[in-house]
Amino acid sequence: MAGELFSDLVAVVGLPAALGLCRARGGQVVYIPRNLHEGHWLVAATGSFSAALALTARWAGDFLTLPLGPEAGSRNALHRQVMNLAEAGASVNNIARATGLTARAVQRIKKRGGPRPAPGRRVDPRQGNLFEDLEEGADLSQIRH
Repeated sequence: MAGELFSDLVAVVGLPAALGLCRARGGQVVYIPRNLHEGHWLVAATGSFSAALALTARWAGDFLTLPLGPEAGSRNALHRQVMNLAEAGASVNNIARATGLTARAVQRIKKRGGPRPAPGRRVDPRQGNLFEDLEEGADLSQIRH
């Protein structure tokens, strides 16, 4: 269904404007107003008043769950980012806006506690992260081959 909405957005406003919408509010439920003004977030997100006006012509008065779009990041990186933002005190909506996830996905990640192992694998709490040094930017010249 999200793919269909993205296709509809591209048909109505064009690819650059649709990508701008997904970057700005992807994964969030947004209201498409009946009346539009130059300072509205839709104008900024789409990049033009005419594109935002085309959205209001098609979906005026509707609530849409905007798709994440094709530029969504890797799952574990996003999960880590969610947990970092949550620990810093960001709200669910602010985390969703920053990461491009849905508010519901942010809530699930927060409840679960961060990145998950690959499907079918369990995490043994006694084991460390083999690549932790790489993730933290360790000096790779010290590694023996």
